[in-house]
Amino acid sequence: MSEEGVGGSPARVGGLGRVTGTQLYVADMPHEDALHVKLVALDVAHARIRGIDRAAALALPGVRMVMTADDLPKPMPRFGPQRKDRPVLAVGETKYHGEPIAAVAAETLDAAEAAARLVAVDYQELSAVHTLAAALAPDAPRVQDPSLRPGDPCAETNVLHEHRYGWGDVDAALTTADVVVEGTYSFPMVTQFAIEPHAFMAAPDGDGIAVWSSIQHPYWLQRVIADLLQLPLARVRVFAPDPGGAFGGKQHAKYEPLLAFMARATGRQVRLVLTLEETFQAVRRGAS
Repeated sequence: MSEEGVGGSPARVGGLGRVTGTQLYVADMPHEDALHVKLVALDVAHARIRGIDRAAALALPGVRMVMTADDLPKPMPRFGPQRKDRPVLAVGETKYHGEPIAAVAAETLDAAEAAARLVAVDYQELSAVHTLAAALAPDAPRVQDPSLRPGDPCAETNVLHEHRYGWGDVDAALTTADVVVEGTYSFPMVTQFAIEPHAFMAAPDGDGIAVWSSIQHPYWLQRVIADLLQLPLARVRVFAPDPGGAFGGKQHAKYEPLLAFMARATGRQVRLVLTLEETFQAVRRGAS
């Protein structure tokens, strides 16, 4: 607190760095020897993956790795804020538009982007749901594999949870009340749209791993990475500088697990900065 006390003008923590441009966000961190990562996704919402040909991408100068589900442990490692239902990379099927099915690591961003375009994917487009009403239809395709929800009475539906509440004798009140108001209320899908990009880095750290992320909950991310890589918590270090705006959109892990696996596989630091389009696909609040 300022020595001036109440009524004074204390310096805001981090304020000087922000206004002078000296604040380092994840995308600003030194990365001279880092491999640049580019995601590979399909331009469809729901598809069955028949095969992935990465030969042309790997032949491109500067490309060091094209990771697919085949390069990850079996069964596919999964994570999530409430339940472990998100795969590190799509396996068997894509479940949403923009879900990555492969990731390229190259010496330059240009090489990574070029290689990503050369990854050939054989796929079959499947039926998808695009609205809440369509998802609730009896014949709607399942958004999530029921086997990932053992013991859940809603596993064979697209309902995650159903909550009902009330108080008093509602039925009796409907017959005696002077006024009854009924309505259906909806909230649209929104994206938090933080100006600072979503950026991630990971690097081998002795016999452990170091991760840099604009995440809002670094300790939670530390536990996620330790669980997925089967490492003691003490061997996972997470660096979370100023997120540069988050609004809830940077609370939970997104591509940090993928980069952690790529860093261990290549033995190099790897770096991913999402484009605006990738951010809209990966970071949003669902409609309700």
